[in-house]
Amino acid sequence: MNKFLPNLLIFFSMALCGLCVWQWTREGKLMTEKISLHNQIYTNQVTIQGLEVNVKKLRGDVDRLEKVRAELNDTIKTNMATIRELEKLADKLTRDNAALEDTIATYKDALDTANERIKAQNEDIKKQNELIREVAQQRDEKIGELNKMVEEYNKIVKDYNKVVEDMDKLVAQFQEYQKQVEENMKRR
Repeated sequence: MNKFLPNLLIFFSMALCGLCVWQWTREGKLMTEKISLHNQIYTNQVTIQGLEVNVKKLRGDVDRLEKVRAELNDTIKTNMATIRELEKLADKLTRDNAALEDTIATYKDALDTANERIKAQNEDIKKQNELIREVAQQRDEKIGELNKMVEEYNKIVKDYNKVVEDMDKLVAQFQEYQKQVEENMKRR
């Protein structure tokens, strides 16, 4: 029995040593996993911060694009008002032209009537010829004014067409940018 107790003590101490080795090994693995998880958490936090910065940047871009869209809408409204004014001016010019044509027709009728009544008198014929020249000169002046107005209207229409083309280009760029943003959002 003398040998049994020391052998039992040696057995328990060896079992205790084995238990310690097993615990140290387990603790080492757990520590390695802990460090790995800590590194993953840190990496995820850095990624989240980067994504938050990107979101802020994209929000700024969206706000900027909203401002551009609002400016373009204001430009469209201004252009529509200008078009309405130009249409009113064109209607007025058309009415003035019709009035001038009526005046010319009236003068022609008056000339014909005067020529039929006063064929015998040369002096009256000369007066009528002078009257016709004045009317023709007025007509030419009015037609010249009308031509200038038409040229101005054509210039305004060209400017408007250019603005519309520029706006179409901006809208196309905006739509392309919006598609890119949507694609970027889908990728994420």
